[in-house]
Amino acid sequence: MSSADKPKQLDVKGNHVMASREKDHSDQNTRLSRIENKLDSLSEAIVSIARAEEKITMLAKYGEAQATQILKIVERLESLEQKVSSNEIVVNVINKLFWILVTGIVGGVTGMYLMQ
Repeated sequence: MSSADKPKQLDVKGNHVMASREKDHSDQNTRLSRIENKLDSLSEAIVSIARAEEKITMLAKYGEAQATQILKIVERLESLEQKVSSNEIVVNVINKLFWILVTGIVGGVTGMYLMQ
């Protein structure tokens, strides 16, 4: 029997069964395409989230490294402040001795001129 000789199948409403199957098949293909598109969007979103997590982790490590460097700089600054404080005392003593010496020399020279 050829396809022209076969009786056409009709559903309950009298429509052709083949046309209905083709429409269902087309609807399913459309639905599957939308699902695939959504899955593609989800996979892109997951990749973006993973990249963001990597950036956040990198920034956290960078922040920790900066905090460590700042602590070292603070320690060095405190050490430097202690050295400056001790040097200030020495410089003040030297300054006073210098002016005492200058005053003594000026006084001695003035006394020598007055005695002549």
